[in-house]
Amino acid sequence: MFSDCFIRSDDDCIALKGLDFQAANSNVERITVENCVLWCDRARVFLLGHESRAAFMRDVTLRNLNIIHFAMTPFLLEPGEDMCLENVVIENVRIYGEGQEELARLKPTVNDYMWKRVPGRIRNVRFKNVRINGKPGSYLVTLEGADEKHDVRGVAFEGVSVLGQPLTRENVRTGKHTADVTFDP
Repeated sequence: MFSDCFIRSDDDCIALKGLDFQAANSNVERITVENCVLWCDRARVFLLGHESRAAFMRDVTLRNLNIIHFAMTPFLLEPGEDMCLENVVIENVRIYGEGQEELARLKPTVNDYMWKRVPGRIRNVRFKNVRINGKPGSYLVTLEGADEKHDVRGVAFEGVSVLGQPLTRENVRTGKHTADVTFDP
């Protein structure tokens, strides 16, 4: 658990990775980040699944946070190596934006750090009471699976607002292999 922290970083503020150290269990689970102030100068605020080799990353809670500066997509969920990234809750987050294009990207991917070079999959991600204030910008959300087996399913947006307006389907770029996306203003 990370709690009651102020983190200012040049690279990602919090990057959860399940690396294979030849142990019986390299999985990442039951992680909570709460009551923190986060400031990222150059990269992402949260990076989940990228550069990981764990079979799963699950039960991650990010709550009661203030993101006061970010340069790149603050919530980047990019599982690879056939990892299942599931049961992620992002709630009660206040973000100050400076006109950035993207708020979140949920996209199973393949990158240079992988061994198997296979995308992962994403299940059950909930954004609740996330508010972006500050300067005008797109603040889009991207949801896109890699293929039928490596897809994105079960993403919910509840009480998410951008500059005082509810997040709608127009703010969400939904690509192929994406299902069960819901909105509740």
